[in-house]
Amino acid sequence: MQLGGTSGVIYRVSDWLMKLAVVNVMWIAFTILGLGVFGFYPAFIAMTTIIIAWKNGENPPYIKTFFQTYKRVFLKANNVALGAILLTFLLFVNMSIIRYFEGFLFYFFFVSTIMLILVVWSSLVLVAIAYGREAETFHVKDHFQQMWMMMVMHPFKLVALILGIATVVVTILFFPAIAPFYSVSVLSWVGVSLFYSNAQEAD
Repeated sequence: MQLGGTSGVIYRVSDWLMKLAVVNVMWIAFTILGLGVFGFYPAFIAMTTIIIAWKNGENPPYIKTFFQTYKRVFLKANNVALGAILLTFLLFVNMSIIRYFEGFLFYFFFVSTIMLILVVWSSLVLVAIAYGREAETFHVKDHFQQMWMMMVMHPFKLVALILGIATVVVTILFFPAIAPFYSVSVLSWVGVSLFYSNAQEAD
């Protein structure tokens, strides 16, 4: 039965809140299964694949779909994630050098470094969305090409994604109790909501 008006909006919001909480808990579980650093990005891709399916009106079996995707992308996804971690580490090292600057130079390099870090982690969201289009084989080169196309063709949506990531991070810092249920899943949902239709067009 389809609900309309306010009741329909409340139902859809409640349904998404429940779903996002479920996949966020699954992301935590599979991240731990992968020893943390090796599990977080394969689990993120698996979560994004399920969220894309929901956006398409599908209702795949949660655990089975999550586990199959997690296994399928584990090695190649870690190659991508470890590269992003290394780049992020280098950017943080750069920030330790920036603190010796003064005035305009300090603020310019500080802000630009933070933005680069956010772009790096936004790219991981976009690669996951690119994979979610087919959800069969993780083609690093092809998915990175799609990621760059989404960034170039839709810069304002990229800015919105970066702001979304920053907002979620700040919210979790102030309300850490919601992190187990609404943290990474919200980031994935924001990315899919902004870019999934565009990812379908970016061929």
